[in-house]
Amino acid sequence: MKELRVETRFPLVPLKHVVNPTRPITYGIVQCGPDFPGGVPYIRPADMEDEEGITEPDSLLRTDPEIAFSYRRSTVRPKDIVLSIGPSFGKVMIVPTDLDGANLTQGTARVAPNADHDSRFIFWSLRSSFCKQQWEARVSGATSTPPRTSRDRRVSGLGDGEAGRAAGEGGGGGGAVAGIPHRPHHRRRHRQD
Repeated sequence: MKELRVETRFPLVPLKHVVNPTRPITYGIVQCGPDFPGGVPYIRPADMEDEEGITEPDSLLRTDPEIAFSYRRSTVRPKDIVLSIGPSFGKVMIVPTDLDGANLTQGTARVAPNADHDSRFIFWSLRSSFCKQQWEARVSGATSTPPRTSRDRRVSGLGDGEAGRAAGEGGGGGGAVAGIPHRPHHRRRHRQD
């Protein structure tokens, strides 16, 4: 796989500054319960293929709609970004339209870009060697859990309080990440795919 390099001419901003303020970065369902046929699908790190995301949406496990409702804050919408935060941190995907309304587990976090920022740009920034090095530096020695202390909340891909929320501290929208390139829509040039 080719290494992606981040353009350093763009200023770095905390990830929390590029998300929809009504949909802050958050982790998902702590205990999904047994597979619930006809329920709400949820995304686990084990379901994610790096870059491709979810290759077989119909094979996702499902949770009871009542459980999903109690975790409605982590419902995903098309173009949201999902990050694995444990046990295999660093996988990144963009939510496809067929997973609209799905939920997450505590091993994943949702990033809902605001209207000024492009999901694909954020996706590729989070997959850059710069962000991967930040992840590695922050979780070195951890085998299956995201950083748990207040001091460690500055992990690329997690905004204020996300690592703490994963530890059950609650809250939202707080700490900072080391940064991703800031490149709003009005300053970017689209490449035809």
